[in-house]
Amino acid sequence: MSSLQKQILSLFEDIDPALKEVVTEVMLVEQEFIHMERPRGVMERIDQVLDRVAKDMLKEEGNHED
Repeated sequence: MSSLQKQILSLFEDIDPALKEVVTEVMLVEQEFIHMERPRGVMERIDQVLDRVAKDMLKEEGNHED
């Protein structure tokens, strides 16, 4: 991870872990596509990250209600 990515993540140290996970993974997705002039699939990948994290949060909430 580059020093810029570490600096950005340091800004999110005190936030909810799920949100921090989203930020981290979106940075990785964007890094993967940064070399492309017109990247395709970035938004779909970001949507997948958001969906997965949201589903994980709902599962955790469901487990805590028992």
